[in-house]
Amino acid sequence: THTHTTSSFCLDGVMVSLTLQAHGKAVIVKGETKEAKDDLKALSGKWNGSLGGWIFTGSKRGSILTELRKKHTVTEDDETPAAASTSDSAVVVPAAATGTSDIAAAVAAVAPSSAVAGISLTVAPHKKAILVTGDTKAAKEQLKALGGRWNGALVGWVFPGYKAGGLLEVLGKDASVTLTVDAEMQQQHGKMEPPAEQLSSEHPAEPVAEEAQAEQPVLVEETELSMMEKPVVEPPLGEEEDDEEMPLSKRRKSLGHSST
Repeated sequence: THTHTTSSFCLDGVMVSLTLQAHGKAVIVKGETKEAKDDLKALSGKWNGSLGGWIFTGSKRGSILTELRKKHTVTEDDETPAAASTSDSAVVVPAAATGTSDIAAAVAAVAPSSAVAGISLTVAPHKKAILVTGDTKAAKEQLKALGGRWNGALVGWVFPGYKAGGLLEVLGKDASVTLTVDAEMQQQHGKMEPPAEQLSSEHPAEPVAEEAQAEQPVLVEETELSMMEKPVVEPPLGEEEDDEEMPLSKRRKSLGHSST
């Protein structure tokens, strides 16, 4: 149900139309927010570019409506809160959660999205980091809340190697997501156990590959080291996340002969 309230009283002479809706445990204000920027900032709002709106803690909803309606036209829209894909992370979750418990807290704070159901993700080691590829666009906010960073060159989301255990545990809990995990990572962390025959057939082949490439950097060796050592400095993780909006087929095509 939409509630429309129009105010004819405007302190600064600029009246704009705004929409307020619930967003997980928070509320988000969208619309002609540029002209109301100072008012929204004064109410302790935080701009979220990916959602195109200003985020506030849910407990402030009443006072936010009262103050904004003194100057602007505010419409409440709570019909489709589940359609919004998330962003409590902007309010209550640090951008870079580090441990398993922090990762779980980050996911708990992110409202579930129906867009994530049925997608396929692949998790594999990349040097001293972890790379998540596949249908990542639908899970963009969830991956961001887990502390990931989009890397356009790799066409995937990159996480520090020491987060592997917690990352696999959280992603593996969603039965609607098809998760493919590198065999080496499955053995390292035991979160996603492959069939016994898969372990016996795949694992012995890895030392051969390492010997054949002894003079080159070996991804598997570096990953194993990263799992045993203290948390390491994250590798360069790309610049802008806008590349994530590129269709998956186009992203793969841009890589040419690169491996997935």
